Amino acid sequence: MKHIKKAAAILMAVVLSLCLAVTAFAADGDVQTTGTLTVTGSGLWNPSENKGKEVTAIRMFKARVSTSSTTEEDAFDSYELEDSWLAFFKNNVCLKSMQDAGLVEENATDDQIKEASVAYVRGLTTAAKYAEFAHNAQIWARSNSSSLIKLTSKQNAVYVSGAKDKTEGIATFTILPAGYYLVFPEGGSTGNALSERDTTLRGTDAMLVNVPKKNGITAVKIKSTFPTVDKQVQVTENGEFKDNGSAQVGDTVTFKLISKVPDMTDYNTYAFNFVDTLSKGLAYDENSVSITIGSVSVTTGFTVTPPTGDNSNKLTIAFNDLKKVKNVESTAIKAGDAIVVTYTAKITKDAQLTNPATNTVYLEYSNDPSSSGTGKSNPDESKVYTYAIDIHKFHDADKDGNYLANAVFQLKDGKGNEAKIIKLVADETSNSYHVKAATDTEDSKILTTVKTDETGRIIITGLKAGTYYLYETVAPTGYNKLTEPIEITISVAGEKYDTPTYTVDTVAQGTSNVIAVKNIKGTMLPETGSIGTIGLTALGVLVVLLGVFAPRKKKENH
Repeated sequence: MKHIKKAAAILMAVVLSLCLAVTAFAADGDVQTTGTLTVTGSGLWNPSENKGKEVTAIRMFKARVSTSSTTEEDAFDSYELEDSWLAFFKNNVCLKSMQDAGLVEENATDDQIKEASVAYVRGLTTAAKYAEFAHNAQIWARSNSSSLIKLTSKQNAVYVSGAKDKTEGIATFTILPAGYYLVFPEGGSTGNALSERDTTLRGTDAMLVNVPKKNGITAVKIKSTFPTVDKQVQVTENGEFKDNGSAQVGDTVTFKLISKVPDMTDYNTYAFNFVDTLSKGLAYDENSVSITIGSVSVTTGFTVTPPTGDNSNKLTIAFNDLKKVKNVESTAIKAGDAIVVTYTAKITKDAQLTNPATNTVYLEYSNDPSSSGTGKSNPDESKVYTYAIDIHKFHDADKDGNYLANAVFQLKDGKGNEAKIIKLVADETSNSYHVKAATDTEDSKILTTVKTDETGRIIITGLKAGTYYLYETVAPTGYNKLTEPIEITISVAGEKYDTPTYTVDTVAQGTSNVIAVKNIKGTMLPETGSIGTIGLTALGVLVVLLGVFAPRKKKENH
């Protein structure tokens, strides 16, 4: 029996040598073929930095390209394991798998293991086995990078923008020696678990590819999804959130940051930070941050660094170790859970100067299980727009050059007794006023009415989309005052907050915010219905007089 096992082992070695053509490369027989590798995938493109995520390519097996191949596919005469990868195949997982498959014995030599490694990789006939092997090779490579000859896309690959909406980037490796390569992106996938690596979630985080494969080019697509963040702002009182919105100076708005818990399986610790930059015109409300993960509140495990003048107005919500975070129900979070951060900010008077007020956010996250390195997500932003109206007061038919000074106006948010006066504050610019902000506290600066000067103009800034009513409270001397307010509607269509439209007294005037107000000289003449009103008033007076004098006359008759 012992002799039979020994003979079988020898036969196996012979078969491997013949069928797999694993031979040492003779210097004079080597074909020094090179090829190009292109790696595509959603998330590789990063427009904010004009470069993408790092992609790594490491040759696991040398290869000799066949000179007699007549097909479009390049064929290899033989493979030989790189010496630097021998330790990986000698580790407990790989070695045991090769022993179980009968490829090597317990006391196999290094040369026998190198030969058996090719057969072992060829035996990965299912997607699950392939994905697990590629994943294990990736983890080992990250931890043993110093002993490996690796090429990274940041060193020798050229990034070009993806087609269409730039959601897909391309990393191109050129002049790669022929061989079998392990290719993987920087870490940070939002897939769920190792068991799901053969699905669309994490199926191709790490890949093993032949270079060159066809016509000197190998093309692969990585399906890994990197952490992303979506920024929204509340634009209606009923809680609706959109990418952009409008608000009035003095309003408090709510921002929402949306992301997902990444797959942290391969990490001992995992950093996950929201970095949000507020523009002028937005003032962060202290202690307003609220966080939910999987729709359940999280109150510990993170730190909030509020904006200050020293940190470029940045708001940071940092999870130093997301793996340790639990919700208020003491339930561990899991990959794929929604992370929702909300906070509030006030619209300041600076909004009129920096319109729109913009918030930009990105994520910093762990991207290498073997180090403390971090990756950066594509940024996302929300804009809060404010709007202005430009009042032109004039006389006669032609308003140009016929402007009227000393006309007094009042702006309200409605009609009737419940309408509120919109308080204004004078700007440094002549005839310009902004809606009162929380920081405008000096009573002397706060106005309920504004007056035109010799230019006949009043500019009011810091308004949100909506309907307003412009009342003329005092007309210039010698001119008639308006009897009805002017209705002004500022509206947006969909997400087109940057192109509002204006309607004045039901007349649409496109994007023009000029409110032309004409005054007529002279005393106000009665309009239709006024004569009737005067007649009824006189009749009422007559009745009253009759009531006064009738009793007196009756008394005299007595």
